Amino acid sequence: MLGERTMLGDAGAYALGGLFGAAVVGNGRAGLVAYAVAVVGAAVYGDRVSARAS
Repeated sequence: MLGERTMLGDAGAYALGGLFGAAVVGNGRAGLVAYAVAVVGAAVYGDRVSARAS
């Protein structure tokens, strides 16, 4: 429809994943806890947004 060949969202997702990965490796357990909190928070936020849209 728009003639797009790539998804720009993928580039941002890979960069964000790399930053989270570096935080986990660089900060040990504290980085892992921060990563887990961020993932759970994003899932909860996404669920709430989806529930409001329907």
